[in-house]
Amino acid sequence: MMGVLKTFFADRRANLAVTMAVLGPLLLAAVGFATDIAMVVRSQSNLQRATDGAALATVKEMAIPNVSDAQLESVFKNHFFTNAGIAPENEGDYIVKVTSVPGKSAVLATVELHWKPLIAQFIDKKATPITAAANAEMAGQGLTCVIGLLQPTLTTLVKSSLHFGDASKLIADNCSVFSNSNHAWGLRADGDAEITAQLTCSAGGILKLGKAKFTPDPVKDCPQIEDPLEKRAAPIFGACTENNAVINVAAGVTTNIKPGVYCDGLRIEGEGSVELDPGIYVIKSGPLVIAGSVSVIGKGVGFYLTGTGSVFNFGPDAGVDLAAPATGPMAGLLVFEDRAVPYSFNLNPLTYEPGDLLVRMHRISSNRANNLLGTLYLSRSVLRIDSTAPVADKSAYTALIVGRLWLQKGLTLTLNADYTKTTVPVPDGLIGTRPKLIH
Repeated sequence: MMGVLKTFFADRRANLAVTMAVLGPLLLAAVGFATDIAMVVRSQSNLQRATDGAALATVKEMAIPNVSDAQLESVFKNHFFTNAGIAPENEGDYIVKVTSVPGKSAVLATVELHWKPLIAQFIDKKATPITAAANAEMAGQGLTCVIGLLQPTLTTLVKSSLHFGDASKLIADNCSVFSNSNHAWGLRADGDAEITAQLTCSAGGILKLGKAKFTPDPVKDCPQIEDPLEKRAAPIFGACTENNAVINVAAGVTTNIKPGVYCDGLRIEGEGSVELDPGIYVIKSGPLVIAGSVSVIGKGVGFYLTGTGSVFNFGPDAGVDLAAPATGPMAGLLVFEDRAVPYSFNLNPLTYEPGDLLVRMHRISSNRANNLLGTLYLSRSVLRIDSTAPVADKSAYTALIVGRLWLQKGLTLTLNADYTKTTVPVPDGLIGTRPKLIH
């Protein structure tokens, strides 16, 4: 008998067989558990995003008189299943519950995904179902600081209304960012871009090319929002007061410029300083250019851009310190682009240079543009920001309503929301009722 045992234990194949007999099931269990955990993490993230988007879309239905919870749930399910890409035969795996809070114009939504894990259910009973919850309300406060209005058509070459280049940063901690493009690439973030906002929403999808980081996660398939300044009346102006004006200021010299109608554009250059008197500067049928190392300071100024070619360009060495008017027809508006200008969004999708003569592109390259107080309303244009120093970080607030926002590589754009600390008002529609996640 002892000889048999010695032979058994001396046989490595026997040892391996015993080891595998003991450890095999444990290894299989470990693999199964790891697979379950990966499934939970992936599904939880996707489920939460889809639930957030559906809640934001559903809460807008609260404006309908006597809307029932059953109707709200129907809207929620339609939005959720459609935009999450869930096939009709799989809808039964989800349990959806939607209730309303009429007094607060809010909806409370929960979604449960029932599934059959391989191993996790034996270790933790809470592994199934996977649950997501979202509460959304029509908020009465809060600043919307970015709206990309571009809604692509079949002939529009670019599809995203917000484009964040590699290593660019948008810091908008206390305000919301919206892309109105309903394309799958409605909001684009490249490389190591970082976007921080109270809420980042895309009416379409999110295109991430690289390891772009959003804080918190963006919400896709949001309801489109209307241009809040669409009915804002343009300022009334008269005949030209200056034609093709060029202001060249020598070093050590300070020059004042008065409001007026600058036909064929206005160019400010040199090495000195320019102080803009308060009022409205109409830039007609030509560009507004600030070039050289000149410093331009203006409090209570508003620029109205009208006619072909009326775009602005702030050069890299120029200093720009501007604040919008507190009263009058341009109250709260630092820049107001005429909605009647001819325009196109046919940009080359590879180089992003204009592929059409009607493409309007405003550019901020200034490394000394720390104060841009007010709203830039450029609904027919691309706003391209490519400075190497932070932009707008010292403004009490800055709001951008643009056709398309394009932050280039390495840029940091800071959009504050300290609008109670300034006499420059926020235009109607940027603060007020809007869908807001409150979970």
